[in-house]
Amino acid sequence: MREAIDLINEIKKIHPSSRVLFTTYKYTQSFFEKYVFSHFRGKSLPLVLVDYHEYQKALRESGKSTLAGTRYLIDSVLVPGKTFHPKTIVACSEKEVKIIVSSANLTYAGFSKNAEISSVETIPFEKRYEYPILFDVSDFLSNLGEYIDSKPHRKALDGLLEKIDIKSNLSNVETPQDRLLHNLKEAIIDQVRELIQDKVTKVTVISPFFSQEISIYDKIANDFTENIEFIVQTGSNNFPVGILENWRHNSQVRFYSVAFRVNRYLHGKTLLFFTDSEAFALTGSANFTESALLCPTGKGGNIEASLFKRAKLGYFKYLFNPDMLKLQPINLMEVKPVNETSIIPTVSDFRILEAGVVDDKLEISIDYKLVDPLKVKVNIDNLEREIIVEADSNTISIPLSSDNMQALTASSIVSLLLEDGERKLSSDLRLIHTPLYFPEQFSVLNTIVDEDEKTWLFKILSRYASLPSLNYVLPIIERLEDYGFFESDRIRREEILWELQSRLGSIKPYSASEQIAQLINRFKQKHEKRVKNAIDSKNINQLKTILRSFVMINKLILWLVRKGHQDIHYLRFIKKNIDDFVNSNYIDFENSNNMQMLVENKLLAYLVMFSYTVDYLQRESPEFRKIVSPNGRNYLKEAFEMTFITAIQKLRKLMEEQIESDLEGISNEFSFFSPKIDVSTSKVICRLNEIIRNVNAHKNSSIASFSN
Repeated sequence: MREAIDLINEIKKIHPSSRVLFTTYKYTQSFFEKYVFSHFRGKSLPLVLVDYHEYQKALRESGKSTLAGTRYLIDSVLVPGKTFHPKTIVACSEKEVKIIVSSANLTYAGFSKNAEISSVETIPFEKRYEYPILFDVSDFLSNLGEYIDSKPHRKALDGLLEKIDIKSNLSNVETPQDRLLHNLKEAIIDQVRELIQDKVTKVTVISPFFSQEISIYDKIANDFTENIEFIVQTGSNNFPVGILENWRHNSQVRFYSVAFRVNRYLHGKTLLFFTDSEAFALTGSANFTESALLCPTGKGGNIEASLFKRAKLGYFKYLFNPDMLKLQPINLMEVKPVNETSIIPTVSDFRILEAGVVDDKLEISIDYKLVDPLKVKVNIDNLEREIIVEADSNTISIPLSSDNMQALTASSIVSLLLEDGERKLSSDLRLIHTPLYFPEQFSVLNTIVDEDEKTWLFKILSRYASLPSLNYVLPIIERLEDYGFFESDRIRREEILWELQSRLGSIKPYSASEQIAQLINRFKQKHEKRVKNAIDSKNINQLKTILRSFVMINKLILWLVRKGHQDIHYLRFIKKNIDDFVNSNYIDFENSNNMQMLVENKLLAYLVMFSYTVDYLQRESPEFRKIVSPNGRNYLKEAFEMTFITAIQKLRKLMEEQIESDLEGISNEFSFFSPKIDVSTSKVICRLNEIIRNVNAHKNSSIASFSN
């Protein structure tokens, strides 16, 4: 006899740092946060997908959460006219993949009071290709992504898919025993018919909800067998007695009532199919309705997910353990259905598809097409003031003050009111996406998952160099570098953040005023070491590392000088790096593959921008301007200019045609050094041509100017 499954206990067996997805129709915030999410808190960022109308109901009626949208992600799935109904848990760690397919919603009743039916599959990660159900899971998740409007939540789903890392086709695997069936592309019942090769002699249906149309009953009788059993909980079902009373297949249909030893509401759903030699079970979210079993999503179907299991005859008797329940034969008139109460969901005029903090702005996307600019009232429950902006597209951008940013580190709900002529249109509700990987005092670090070091590091350093919190932020940055954070993909980045969070207590603060230069020098030295190792390996695949570190080293030098942590003469190290570059210490210029890599990495644009920024800093420095010979020339400045122009000329023929677009592509990376530096493409090229004229005059050369 199989033991009953304790879902909370199964969840606690999941490694807390796993990537986890929960799908559910209903969601009770207080239950989830207290009994489920608590296992993962501070270790990972679970994603919860809920039916759209239930999500709206939860936001309107639940008590204020401090965790939703910040410590775990939650989003809704809208199936027009139908329901998002799967109840699954998919979790993936370095050691295993766990799949739970259930009839239970993420509610107190679903996990403790109802009679639910659940299945658990635990798969060793290194053997995952031996388990065909993972191909079904990956297919389900891939297709499900098409129904998620919010990009950050799609990324989270994609992250789970990448973690599972199933890339081959199911056709390459032997016929599976257990399958995950969903209806995103094909009706579930049609898939079941294809999987059962032998003649079906009996079908047993267990469900709390039944179709009020005859088509699904005919489908089972015609495609499988007329020998059908219905197991119902009398007085707690909606069985269509009137429709089946005169059904032409009525003679072979039998009914049983189920009564539980402990008073429970039957919410489990199962279809059992029997042949002469085997038994098959379909368990999960699908009720005995057309929209669950007969129709694919988009053609009258919900979104459903069920586990299909093959076993020997007699295997599924454990479902009817007499110690837990009692079955009693009844006739059709003893089924005792109850009338359903239809709840009309609240309908908004338009939907908020996405809302999240990007840099220092709140960006909101809506599905209302704006023809002319409209006034928009923005209501955020955590901000005391009403925000009014004018919008001219379906993306609304709202600047945030530092106080606003701090307020949004708590779970926050946004809604909008559009004034379109005389009409006032109200949006639905949406949680603002502000995932927090760190405690409140380190909230500045929460944006780094999706950013490249080439921009993020300088944003942090420039914006927070004067704040006391930088005393702790600096060693965290250094630790991230130690962990290889900036060389990792997004999946590994999140894992590094969770690993680091548990070690924050052991990190000692720096004095920003005394040690910031030392920190940046350590960054610089690490990149220099990477360059040396890459060069020594003589591996063409290391060239991208060389280029990336070459750029980062020189940008760090610029930042130190611009912020006053090193004097103007520290720029000599940029000159040395570029001289080494020209002398081919870094790159073999005769190699065509090398040249293509230089083009792809916009190296000419970086050299031009380095020349421009160094020139700006030198011209702004009183100390540097004093270095003038008796004849009025600054020979050191001329040496810098010659170094840059020589390097630029070496790449010019290869990349000049795309220089303007490349400069535009990297300009934001240099804007963080100082808002006073105009890094517009026209300004940069204009100054570059002036430097070229200086070199021509001093060296009696004839280097052509760049077109502008």
